[in-house]
Amino acid sequence: MFPYGIGGSFTIDRVCEDCDNARGNDTDALLMKQEDIEARRVTLRLRGHNGSMPDPIAEAIRRPLPHPERPSERLKISRTADGASTVESVTHIDFHVIRHPDNQYEIRATEDTVVNPRDNDTVAHRARSALKKRGVTNETVLDEGVRGFLASLETQHESVLVAVPIRKNRTGHQRGLLKIAYEMAWFWLRDSWLSDPTAIAMREVLNGDMTNAACIEGNANVEMSGLLAAMGIDATRTHMAMLYLHSNRLTLTVRLWDTHSVAFFVSDTPENYTCPLHNIILLDTISRTNRHFSFATIS
Repeated sequence: MFPYGIGGSFTIDRVCEDCDNARGNDTDALLMKQEDIEARRVTLRLRGHNGSMPDPIAEAIRRPLPHPERPSERLKISRTADGASTVESVTHIDFHVIRHPDNQYEIRATEDTVVNPRDNDTVAHRARSALKKRGVTNETVLDEGVRGFLASLETQHESVLVAVPIRKNRTGHQRGLLKIAYEMAWFWLRDSWLSDPTAIAMREVLNGDMTNAACIEGNANVEMSGLLAAMGIDATRTHMAMLYLHSNRLTLTVRLWDTHSVAFFVSDTPENYTCPLHNIILLDTISRTNRHFSFATIS
């Protein structure tokens, strides 16, 4: 119910495979990409089902970035196994070509032309292709243009400070929290709860229908730090789900580490259910172990 990628290990068998796959793609994935969740996954080194951890920098440097002083020039950033970074120019060759009436050509490289030394073996071919794109077809002119271009190349060394733009997802976790609460409510209240108006509204929202979304009452400012501290729980590595009575309404709180928490009213008819109405599940996300217990009252 808590996604595996955030340390989840507590599962149910009530969700069909198609729904499970769909919610994994459009709900769990967005929850795990939320910036606070992603940062904690990195800190705790929590790997997903595919064995990988989030790496926002890798995503940011997947494509070349603009040179900080020459925006038309592109830079490729690579990282070595020890985490060091290298910055190299991306080869780009283009020409200004002027053809005079006497069939003489004036050819010069554009200002954004740059050649990475790693591409020295192919630079002549690239230059020839670039000239052809500019309309030069005469073989003699092509040969002369390429020779002149190669002769004009000079090596330059520079230190470049590159700012890597890392995309942060500040939202996207709300449906993930709702999904956990919906499934935890079923775990404690079982199938009879599925016909409760709140359960129906939750299920509709999770399936993309927002018609009855207003029926879902929640509070995103839930403070449970004192309770966890009193229990000797490290909130930076532990998820929590708790079902309890509040003002004679069944309430379910979901807390992900110390990053996000939300409480939902899951039923106005607690008398319909025979299970203990005060339950807690604590999930240690590093060891992927859980503690499940009931208690009599909650203050």
